Amino acid sequence: MGGAGRPRTEGTDAAVLAAAMQLLAERGYDGLTMEGVAARAGVAKTTVYRRWPSRAELVLEVANQIAAPVRLTATGDLRRDLVAALRDIIGVLDAPIARRIIPRILADAGESEELTAVLTAFWTNRRGRLRDLLSAGVAAGEIRPDLDLEVAADALYGPVWYRYLVTRAPLTASAAEAIVDRAMEGMRP
Repeated sequence: MGGAGRPRTEGTDAAVLAAAMQLLAERGYDGLTMEGVAARAGVAKTTVYRRWPSRAELVLEVANQIAAPVRLTATGDLRRDLVAALRDIIGVLDAPIARRIIPRILADAGESEELTAVLTAFWTNRRGRLRDLLSAGVAAGEIRPDLDLEVAADALYGPVWYRYLVTRAPLTASAAEAIVDRAMEGMRP
């Protein structure tokens, strides 16, 4: 039995997400409204609400879209997997739309419990996938079995985010390799 209502129009989700990204970049979370997104995407407000019941859920989908290129999969070579993940993260952070959105929504999260909850859910998912990579490294004997995976995740993510948000030091492919190599020095058996 089919679902009720009209079928989705091809491209509507992409138009809504593009509109949401533009508004987040221009106005931040406080300036993001479902009405504004609908108007910019050229769709009805009900179309937006049907897909994303709240603006926080819409922001979560935007975050997932921005982070989609980041590979967090185990191939059997932990160093290569971690370098690939950090390079992907650096690539995402270097994208013009991410440079405009991410610092802004992080600042806005300090004023919005709803946004903080959504971002926490996003990072919990991403961090869990990184812990899975590290667990695969433990299982393969590439890193110590007594390793605190939370601290290991901090050792990998921390330098990237510190450079991105605080020092604005260059984030490059070689920086990804250096971060992984330094972190792995303390992880090996």
